[in-house]
Amino acid sequence: MPIRDLGTDPLSSSQSTMVTVESAEPIDTTATNNPVAVVETPNVLVKPKTGEKPNKPELVFSRPPESLSMRTHVSVTMEIPLKSLEPLNDDVDFFTHTSLCPNNHSPPRSPLSNIADALIYWEAIGAKPQDAAAASAKPPTTTTAAASSSATPTYGTASGAQIKQSLQSLYRLQKQAPLQYPFIYLVMRDFSVIFKMIPQSSIDSDNEPAVSGHRRVAVLSQSYLGLRRILRTENVDFSMPLAPKLRSWNELQNDDNKQKMHVDKYHLQSTGVDKTWRSAVLIMDEENANGLFRHLQTVSLDNAQLFSTNAFVNGTMRKSTVRFSSAVSYEDHRDPSDQGQQQVKRAKNLYKLDIKGVVLPNAWHSVLMALAELPETKEKGFVVAAKERPETIHLNMLVSKQGSSVTGKRNISYDQGQFIYS
Repeated sequence: MPIRDLGTDPLSSSQSTMVTVESAEPIDTTATNNPVAVVETPNVLVKPKTGEKPNKPELVFSRPPESLSMRTHVSVTMEIPLKSLEPLNDDVDFFTHTSLCPNNHSPPRSPLSNIADALIYWEAIGAKPQDAAAASAKPPTTTTAAASSSATPTYGTASGAQIKQSLQSLYRLQKQAPLQYPFIYLVMRDFSVIFKMIPQSSIDSDNEPAVSGHRRVAVLSQSYLGLRRILRTENVDFSMPLAPKLRSWNELQNDDNKQKMHVDKYHLQSTGVDKTWRSAVLIMDEENANGLFRHLQTVSLDNAQLFSTNAFVNGTMRKSTVRFSSAVSYEDHRDPSDQGQQQVKRAKNLYKLDIKGVVLPNAWHSVLMALAELPETKEKGFVVAAKERPETIHLNMLVSKQGSSVTGKRNISYDQGQFIYS
């Protein structure tokens, strides 16, 4: 089974692999013999507690596994006030810690600076589907006719043509500066598309090497029959590693044409996995990624949303919202000196940091690694919970064996230099 390097995010020190597989058996996300991604790595996962139930094991890593999913809410909880993160709450202090500040480019950078950079993203947002439907339902008037003829998008939205222009700009920028543009995230009504730059591990003699030793791969979160047929018609080669194993034409012996019509080859004749996580499409080379990009230029992007880590044409810079809060937790405590072993409630102060916005995969990894370096966490650790976009959760299975094992585990705790997923 060929194993290819998916690469290291520019703000992280970990490495993971992506595998090209035509088909695979249904995947158990808690199994260690994942057929989609089997790779040896120093970031070993273990089960620290032998008494844990087998269906809810705890997995321990020296660094967080790589991810492809987009997060929209990250909540961090500690037992110590987050004083070193307070500058994130003030815009003036916040920008002095980001790479946008001219005086903040020299390494090594502080954990606060890495978190500040992770809070910034760029977006181009199309009209909401319900807004477009409402606009088309209005009776034609002189005012609306003039507005439609000018093709000017409403305030705060981008037109489909503008988003296509933005995607073209981002696609070129990603090729020219792969470290600054590790991810392009295009969210559409039926699926999400990810273009990612990875280190060039090997170069075909027939292909030219990518700029700066990087090449582009693409992932489509969930596909459907019509789209897969169009891509194959346009000579875009892809695999579906998360789909169940398929029968091939060669396995049929003396079957008539009527039976052959029901055989699914490359999922080009069946809708069995359509618009589910098992229909994720993986493209591992630059030429076919370009083919997917060309196809996206032919479809409507009026309702699409485009996100990246750096500036692009028609893009708007955003900062995820940050909110600090505190609460009191009451836990059962048993006094060892009390022979009656009576439990009492003991109060404990908890301090929270909530991040809401768009947290791309490399930003998520950067936040976790930076939190682990804070003075407060070295003493008491921290707990993180995150909310992911539903259609992107299972894409972590495409990254590595570790990424597959933590899929669906939303609670992460950090203690004594280890990340514990449960």
